[in-house]
This record gives sequence, C-alpha cells and structure tokens, in this order.
Amino acid sequence: MKYIGYFKDLKNRLYTLNIITGGDSSSNKEITLGDSPFTTEMSSSGKTLYKSAKYQSATVNIVSDEYYFDMYSSKAHDNRIILYNSKNDIEWTGYLTPNVYNNSWEGGNQKMEIEAIDALSTLQYFKYECVNGSSKDVVSFTSILNKLLSKCDSYSKFYFSSNTKLTSDSTGSLIDNLFISEENFYDQMDDKETDEDVAWDMKNVLEAICLYMGVTVTAYKDNVYFIDYDAIKNGINTYYEYTINNIGTPNLVTL
Repeated sequence: MKYIGYFKDLKNRLYTLNIITGGDSSSNKEITLGDSPFTTEMSSSGKTLYKSAKYQSATVNIVSDEYYFDMYSSKAHDNRIILYNSKNDIEWTGYLTPNVYNNSWEGGNQKMEIEAIDALSTLQYFKYECVNGSSKDVVSFTSILNKLLSKCDSYSKFYFSSNTKLTSDSTGSLIDNLFISEENFYDQMDDKETDEDVAWDMKNVLEAICLYMGVTVTAYKDNVYFIDYDAIKNGINTYYEYTINNIGTPNLVTL
C-alpha cells in the first residue's frame, strides 16, 4: 500500500509524503497529516563537529479514525518513506523504524506519531557483505562505499571531498587508489561460527572508513556526502561525484 499525505510549509510550498508498506505501491490511500506533519532531527550524540557520521531521524504525525497496522515494520527495509518537494524532487528518504507507534485506542480520530530513520542509518541492521560475493578480497575504498550505499536502496549518487590527495600532483580521486583487505571487517571466528556471525555491521564499516579518511558522512535529499570540514573552512568545495552501482571514472564537481 502507498499512503499519500500533503502539507505546506511556512512559505506555502507544497510537499508530498509517501509511505510505501511491504514494498507494494500498486494501491494508493490518502492520509491526513497532523499539525506538525513532518519533522526531522540530526543525531546530536557526541555533539562533535568532526564525528565520522551524522544520521537523521524523522517523525510523521497522522490523524485518523483507524490504525494502519501494515505500517508496523518488522525489518529494516519493510516500509519506505519518501518526502517530495514542490518540484517533485526527493527532499528526504528513509524507512519506518521497527516500533512505529504505541497508542491506546479510544475511538474517533486519533493522532499517531510514526518514527523513521534515514536510509543511511539502516546500515546498522545489515552485516557486511564482500564486494565480490563470498570471497574476501583486497578492494578499493570506492568499491566498499558503493557496496554500503547500494545496500541503503535509496540513494542515487555520493560525493567525496577532493581535498586529500595521494600526492600534491595527483588528479584522481584518492578513494579509487586506496585498497584494503576485507578481512579487516570480520572478527575472529570461534568454533561453529560463520562469517555472518563475525562480520561487522555495515554502519561500523562506513564509520571506520570515514574516520580513517577524516571526513563526515551524511545524507541530503537522495544523495550522500562525505564532507571535509577543514576543506570547507578553507574554501575548497570540490567533490568527486559517483553514481551508485555505476562507479566508473567520477566527475569532479564544485558544490
């Protein structure tokens, strides 16, 4: 089921909210949003500008005389949520969290608060999977990041700061030229354990790479950005642009 709700911001711009349950958008149902229809919040744990990742959560307020039980999500990617702006571009995308609401039934119109997290946050629910299938290889940072962001199943591109280079004369993207063994993302295996038992979760792999590279990852609209705050402070705003699942030679762009 695809639930559709509408609201306008303070500048009278129209937004459309879609909640797609069970991956099935063949049927539509319009919903009424509450007085605070859609709010987002950036994770502030640690409160450090240079933290390796910044994730977002969202809250949707719905007013209804019925409960939408199919909005309960037992898995990380069961129910997708997408917010479109007035230009029909994606403004925010993520998934409903496993515990979507907990309201007592009193009859009549009820206000339900439904919680969601951005697609980047859902990497905490998935174990690392090797880039080339089941074999652990030495692979590029680019390949690993593409693997992780592809798992989010929500983003189209990612941008990596061009500030750090192999040498002062380098012109290519650094992450294309850095390689690591995937063995690093598996803990020591005990008897009767499998690779899946000891694999890191994908969120930890993402943050480890960001920590090593000195960047902060965050999602904005339907893209992911790897930001170097020191570069920004010094007026360096060029990034290598990658298309997820098609990581050929990246474009160098200014943002």
